[in-house]
Amino acid sequence: MFSRDIYSILFFIYGLSFFSLGILALQQRKIKETDIPLLSSVKILGAFGVVHGLGEWLLIFIMIDKNNSLVMYMLFFANFLNALSFAFLWVFGTRLFKKGYRKISFFRLIPFIVMLTWTILYLLFYKFKYHNNVDYIYVFRVISRYFIGLPAGLTVCVGLYRNAKMMNRLKINKVVVKFKILSIFFGLYSILAGLIVSNIDLYPVRLINTETFYCRYGFRLELSRTIVAIVIAILFINVIDIFRWEAEYKIEKLTQQKILWQERRKVGYELHDRVIQDLFASGLALEGIIEDKDGLEKESLICIKRTLNNVIGEIRGFINNTSLQMLTINDFKIKLVELVDKMNKLSDMKIKLSYKISEVTVGDLSSDALEQVYYIIQEAICNSIKHSKGSKIYVKLQSTLEGLIIIIKDDGIGLNNNNIREYGHCGILSMNERATSINGVLNIDGRKNGVTVCLIVPWEEVGNDK
Repeated sequence: MFSRDIYSILFFIYGLSFFSLGILALQQRKIKETDIPLLSSVKILGAFGVVHGLGEWLLIFIMIDKNNSLVMYMLFFANFLNALSFAFLWVFGTRLFKKGYRKISFFRLIPFIVMLTWTILYLLFYKFKYHNNVDYIYVFRVISRYFIGLPAGLTVCVGLYRNAKMMNRLKINKVVVKFKILSIFFGLYSILAGLIVSNIDLYPVRLINTETFYCRYGFRLELSRTIVAIVIAILFINVIDIFRWEAEYKIEKLTQQKILWQERRKVGYELHDRVIQDLFASGLALEGIIEDKDGLEKESLICIKRTLNNVIGEIRGFINNTSLQMLTINDFKIKLVELVDKMNKLSDMKIKLSYKISEVTVGDLSSDALEQVYYIIQEAICNSIKHSKGSKIYVKLQSTLEGLIIIIKDDGIGLNNNNIREYGHCGILSMNERATSINGVLNIDGRKNGVTVCLIVPWEEVGNDK
């Protein structure tokens, strides 16, 4: 049996582990447009760490001075901090799942709904029924662990593991392994902090609690939780290297793009200054020969001259479309902005563009693939303008570790067909063909609240060889 001093030390170390994790996470620069979910939501994890650490440290003061007149209020507040920290952890876990689907949007609302419900009941019971009863606080502490702490830890566990699997494509094996280990320890933490609770007179608690844990394994749950907290904090400190990796990766990729663009310009100038000039000189010489010929021989030479002019035209087209342009996903944004501006001027509908694609994506799409995506978006916008009878169109693009998610939604009358893929009207067949040509998945939902076009396009290649 641990003494009060030992418990105080364990609670201090446990709180310090998560508090340190939280401070480190809050110090990281938030990256809104990134393909790695952990980077865009790391401050939420930081909020969990700081709040959870403060809540645990408050319990130390309660253990040291149980006769203090403020113990009831401190216990009440510590219980709220504990539940709030688990809610932050749950929100962080939901952010590890990629956006773009209605189910995910609702999934992200669940922590807020559960936390709000728990808080309202907690305050109502305190005010009207158990104002001076400590037992009710322990009951709500158990409820918060069962219904907030347990699902929070499991959500983070699954989310980190899914992210690790997707990051395998980036070939940053050390980070992937750390992600997987971190997911395992968060899963273990969800059991130790969310499922195994202090013993109170409730049915599920009587079966699994801190006392039964001690009887079965021979050591205290608080020690287990402290060890797991330390491991999670250490692993997070190592995983945070991914911030440095992404910065280096962006610099490397921008450098590669610049080199590629310079090589294309070099090839273009070589073709223009040497090959085209030589062909042009040959054409002039051929014209001089043609003047001295007649009959069938002259017609053959004229045909050769036309072919030569066609070759010159094709080379110039190649230079304009390929060699002198750096066609990347970043240029794609400029074309989309121009399209939206143009459509806003030509129609009465208000078109809003939300472009949440990372400045340097972890994958690449060819110019042909980007062109197909562009025409699908253009077709969807035109369809909404012509047929929706609505007032607004919302265009959203987002990059993930796996590819691009594009959503075009209007607030019009929708479509009544049960299976609109079978119909060729409104360019739907053309959009399907374009999506199929780039291995994309196109879904069109027009059953209610207008038409929603969702296009998912996987990266054609991932450019990291580290």
